[in-house]
Amino acid sequence: MCFKMFILKQVQDEVPVDFKALLNEFDDDTEFVKTLTETFLASSEGFSKDISSGLKSRDYVRVSEVAHALKGASGNLRTSPLYRASCDLELYTKAENAPTLKSVTKKANLVLEEIERVVKSIARNYA
Repeated sequence: MCFKMFILKQVQDEVPVDFKALLNEFDDDTEFVKTLTETFLASSEGFSKDISSGLKSRDYVRVSEVAHALKGASGNLRTSPLYRASCDLELYTKAENAPTLKSVTKKANLVLEEIERVVKSIARNYA
């Protein structure tokens, strides 16, 4: 297995939301963690729609703004894979060279997949 595939496998195997670590981070305040996750769930559909519509209209500034907001939300929830993907998407859409639709779409699709993984993880843990 090449190094790149090894790194990708590690990211895929990473738990989208480590609730144990999240509770530990916030002194076992389950109500706060619940509020945090509910806020993320309420926002996740909007993030996905905004990224998709930004891509369709080639509005990379909008995609970058949404990626920045998602970076903050995913950082609060301690979702490392989504946080990293959001950082990459934000930086990439702000690059000096105008990005191509194909390459931005590829990065954005990774972010959208991570949003879905996080939402499913929350649903499994709070069902």
